[in-house]
Amino acid sequence: MCGFVSKSSAIVQISFLVLVTLVVTCMAPVRGAGAFGAPVQSTSATASAAEEEHGLSQKAEEIGRVGNFPITNSMVVSWLVALTLIVFVQLATRNMKPVPSGAQNLLEWLVESLYKFIEEIIGPL
Repeated sequence: MCGFVSKSSAIVQISFLVLVTLVVTCMAPVRGAGAFGAPVQSTSATASAAEEEHGLSQKAEEIGRVGNFPITNSMVVSWLVALTLIVFVQLATRNMKPVPSGAQNLLEWLVESLYKFIEEIIGPL
């Protein structure tokens, strides 16, 4: 990315970042499930439920409902992160310049870093 990215291109790239964030958040491990949802067997038959409840719960806590659709704390955090990214992109791309500075420079650095990271994993796009 040669220092100048069109506003629509930046919005598409950040939208992709937001989508990846939401997908990763939704795929968080569920209590009692291993990789790909396979059930996990307890390693100790003598471990009681009270002993297993140390630390943070892996299950997202339900904080409300809209009809039959549960709203969890993880969903709210994901929505806040997505909203923050969208607002930042809108502000950073308001006055695009050929030589970026300030928020535009940070945004272009973030997009380019993400692009290079993904390119290393899946190859040239």
